[in-house]
Formats: sequence, C-alpha cells, structure tokens
Amino acid sequence: MASLLQLATFGNDEARSLAARSTLHRLAVGGDSSVLTALVASGEVITWFVTCVIQGGGESQLEAVTSLAAISKQPEGPGAIVAAGGVPALIAYGGKAVKGGADAGASVGSASVQAVAGVLARLTAPPHTEAVGDGGGVPVLVAGLCDGDVHEVLTRAAALGLLVGTAPNSDPNPNPNPNPKPNPNPDPNPITLTLTLTL
Repeated sequence: MASLLQLATFGNDEARSLAARSTLHRLAVGGDSSVLTALVASGEVITWFVTCVIQGGGESQLEAVTSLAAISKQPEGPGAIVAAGGVPALIAYGGKAVKGGADAGASVGSASVQAVAGVLARLTAPPHTEAVGDGGGVPVLVAGLCDGDVHEVLTRAAALGLLVGTAPNSDPNPNPNPNPKPNPNPDPNPITLTLTLTL
C-alpha cells in the first residue's frame, strides 16, 4: 500500500503515477473487506484521497470521493475520514457541484453531489454530527435527496434528522409558545365533544 501511495504521489513517470492512482481507487471501491480494513488503518492513504478531493480535477476528484464513500462504510472509516480533514473538503467540493461550479459539468456535478451526500450521510452519525452540521453539509445532503436508490435517500434523510438543531444560531428545541398556559376549563369529555361536532 505504501509503495502504491508513494508512486501515486511522487512518481516521476506520469503513466505509472496514473496507474497507481487508479489502482488505489479500484482497491477502495472493490468491496474486499480486508483491503478496506487496510485502507482505513492507513491514515496516509485517506489523507491522500482527501487531498485529491481538494486539489484534483474532474475525474480524479470524483474517484477520490467514491473511494472515501466506500471507506466510510467501514466501522472505523468515518472517524478516519474526519481525522484527515475530510468533512470540509467534501462539503466544499459538494457545494461547488450543487451550485454548478465552473469545474463541474451537469452530469459530473450530479454524480458528485450523490457521491458526497452518501459520504456525509455516514459521517453525520455521532460523534461527528456537529462537524457536518457546523461545516455546512445540509445543502449537499438536501440535494442528495433528489436522486439515488431508496436506501441511500433514506440514509441521507436520517442524517438530516440528526443535524436538526446543529446549525449555527439554531434552537435544537424550537417551541412557538415557550410559556404555554394551562387550559383553566379542560373539556372533561373530549370524546363526546368530537362526536357532537361530527354529528
């Protein structure tokens, strides 16, 4: 893993560097649990993927995001991605795609939003909820509700539910009537009243 990363990062041969980057991506999205465990354990690889999200362009950024999406499904994956600075990088990239930034075409932008929303939904689970909410992840998650399979959409909706009240200046327990007064004459028989109104 270390030799692949070194070749992808510092290789002088562009073709070999590209091959190493592509191999790391395929390892991440390949679904082999032992490989994913090794990737999660390698903070350097995750940091490199995050760096690609920030500094890459077009296809390399999307590959990095989908790689992080696969890693985020592992038990220790979300924590490793957050520790590598993944939250602000993903939100910035996803936000650009949502707004139709100059570096994202229509089709790539849509794929980017879906990929980022998938990762952020998994990163939103405690103890990282506030990192995603405070970082501005809500618009990307909302945009991610517009597409994807049912399971992914429900996961993103659940993540948005966790984020309620975490945004700056928000009230986690909104109450339109903070000092409710008890009703001095409660109806002793609400069922009778309902039947009377129905009749």
